[in-house]
Amino acid sequence: RRDVYITVHIIRIGRMGAGEKKNACSTQYRRPFGCAVLSIADLLPGDTKDDLILKVYMCNTESEWYQIHENIIKKLNARYNLTGSNAG
Repeated sequence: RRDVYITVHIIRIGRMGAGEKKNACSTQYRRPFGCAVLSIADLLPGDTKDDLILKVYMCNTESEWYQIHENIIKKLNARYNLTGSNAG
């Protein structure tokens, strides 16, 4: 039996860099921001009326973006940074 997960990929849209001027380019870039994973098995047993909190992890490099959800599921998330406490 394999587990089933809800995977959330958060993409930010906007300028390429933080210091880039607004008028420098009108192109909107899609860049990875973070990823969160929740097991369906955690949802099934209880009748929870509470909101669920997902831990959102950020990649250190964009080259790891394609595998971040797999590493979070495998509990190899020490190489990623948790976002601030206001995200979830």
